[in-house]
Amino acid sequence: MPAVDKNSEQRPGLFNAEVEQDLIGSILISPIQYKISRCNEIVCPGDFYIERHRWIWQAIKTLIDSDQAVDFVTVCNELDRQGKLSECGGESAISKFTVNVANSTHARTYAEIIADYALRRVLLANATQMAANATNLKLSPAEAITRGKEAIATIEKANVAHDFPLHHCSEAYNLDDPEVWLVENLILEATL
Repeated sequence: MPAVDKNSEQRPGLFNAEVEQDLIGSILISPIQYKISRCNEIVCPGDFYIERHRWIWQAIKTLIDSDQAVDFVTVCNELDRQGKLSECGGESAISKFTVNVANSTHARTYAEIIADYALRRVLLANATQMAANATNLKLSPAEAITRGKEAIATIEKANVAHDFPLHHCSEAYNLDDPEVWLVENLILEATL
């Protein structure tokens, strides 16, 4: 069983490790699926729950964005260049991604499932923040309502991502801003 984030107990069931593995394996088996299935418009590295899957997806994305070949060797090389290969389990762990893929032509479906889970994590994080604001007696009720509305706007913006061709994802940085609620460096933005 792959290692998951240190916060896994906070969001039980809001990811599917096998689907994440199948998407990565699909692209390793048939890199053209990345573009055919428009996976880059559906998921970004931050959508992956398992950290090493994020790193692998980032390596794949880096190679494709720079018009380089994507296969076992090039992905391992890119992970090594980024200093993440050993943290991903080494070459033997990367080779296992291609073993159990049901059908590499289902890459888009796998990407949509991952995006759905990422959206649910955004929903949960915002709902948790809304509950915290509601019980924070240092905030006036008006401030709690305002922050709740902002959280709902964030959720609605993220929900537009369910029209998967419109989904655009950008990596966020730690803003240390209590008004901005992020889930593990994830911001979902809808392109208009």
